[in-house]
Amino acid sequence: MRREAGYNNLGLHDQRVALQWVAQHIHHFGGDGSKVTIAGESAGAISVFAHIRGQVPVAQNALLMSCARILPCPVDDCQCTFDTLTDRLGLRDAPPAQILAGLRSLAVKDLQALVGVGVAQLSEDDKFFTRLGDNETWEGLTAVPSWIRAMMIGQTRHENMLFAQRWAATPAKELYEELSSLHEDREYNKQFLEAYGIKRDSSLAELVSALEACTSDALFSHTTHSIATTHLENATNSSSKVYRYSFDQPDLMSKNPVFHGSAYHSQDNAFLFYYPQVAGRSAPEDFVTTAKAFSTAALAMICGREPWESVDVGRRFMSLCGTNPTMRPKSEGLEGRWLDLVGSPERLEKFMKSIELLMNAMTYAMELPLESKQ
Repeated sequence: MRREAGYNNLGLHDQRVALQWVAQHIHHFGGDGSKVTIAGESAGAISVFAHIRGQVPVAQNALLMSCARILPCPVDDCQCTFDTLTDRLGLRDAPPAQILAGLRSLAVKDLQALVGVGVAQLSEDDKFFTRLGDNETWEGLTAVPSWIRAMMIGQTRHENMLFAQRWAATPAKELYEELSSLHEDREYNKQFLEAYGIKRDSSLAELVSALEACTSDALFSHTTHSIATTHLENATNSSSKVYRYSFDQPDLMSKNPVFHGSAYHSQDNAFLFYYPQVAGRSAPEDFVTTAKAFSTAALAMICGREPWESVDVGRRFMSLCGTNPTMRPKSEGLEGRWLDLVGSPERLEKFMKSIELLMNAMTYAMELPLESKQ
């Protein structure tokens, strides 16, 4: 283990070794090393995407659930962050095992306090990642690697409602001020407010919904759209298939009004894995149907069948919701409310400032007592 920014990708290197082991030895357990699927949600989806961006074939199928737009940063920047963290712990010169033990011993809120507001990033490790081609962005796939047969990508309809407690507890006037002063470019800010229906007299519920929408679009929707769109533009030169979905099944059981009626971040995990509370005999009929449709689709892809039509057929996506899972046209996706705001690199950078509104909300949510999150 080297004391350098490679620490940021250490988990990826370990995962790669494990996946290579699986491919080489799964036949001992009745499996087929040429039919491996990697899947992940949230940070797990980022890991899956990183492997797809990597230099080594590790799987033939990939399932990305809520893959956030977390771009790799320069190696030197990652090293600086790591050094700052170990300095604050008094472990700068400690052996690697001691550093890891010290970090793992910290409570989430203590680690967050040391790192500050934000999320951990991958480093631009040339030994792991392939270099981007001309006019290629990290979150777009100009070409899905030839070793990937199929990818299923998607997100929940209301991703960041999971972190909306701060917004719901803030007076509407204050929320409006935050939104109306987000961008220094007044003309852009005007377009931003109009795109999300934000007005001075908007109710608190309307502002919370707008905040969830704009932060989710910046962190999640843009990535899902970019992967699908750039693949679609090059589909004629690719044998890979990309299947897109939107998880639209709302929470019907939560007593917390912030969550009830929303399809929020991480909720889809229970449906994919057919947890009893969403797929058992006492679960609502809509839950059971959604769980069956979602898990059946994932198994179909794993077994080499189409879960639904790929995006290159009719530019449609699957809406997973209750008793009527439906293929919907691209025009009914989330892009309609934000695509005009990101028409150039400069406008995209402005749009991504929405994530700043989310970071404080996430910190607030993580510090709440457990009973208030249910």
